[in-house]
Amino acid sequence: MEPGFRRLLRLENAGIALGLAVLLVRAAPERWLVAGVPILPHLFIAGHAFGPRVGARCCNAVHSYAGPGRPVGAGALAGWAPGRLIAALRALHISIDRALGFGLKRVQGFGHTHLGAPGRG
Repeated sequence: MEPGFRRLLRLENAGIALGLAVLLVRAAPERWLVAGVPILPHLFIAGHAFGPRVGARCCNAVHSYAGPGRPVGAGALAGWAPGRLIAALRALHISIDRALGFGLKRVQGFGHTHLGAPGRG
């Protein structure tokens, strides 16, 4: 991937993170949501103990923007307001990770992502 395109994707995600942070500050979610929801996706790193392919699949399952849509849908169908906050916190986590260069994992190993090596470019 071209370095300029990589920078653009990282900048785009920084903007998404900023927008979500402003919305979340205004929503004032419960502290347990703010503390717990962003940390949970990192538990899926344990999938790398079973090899890079399983590790990549586990990490990508919780670090895709498709994931936050589930709590929004469940919240809308069941009238569960925290679902929207959980989705926003998950999307904030994803956008911060991508702004820092941590993209979706590739099967070649932990440091190989769709954004290149973390922290570069």
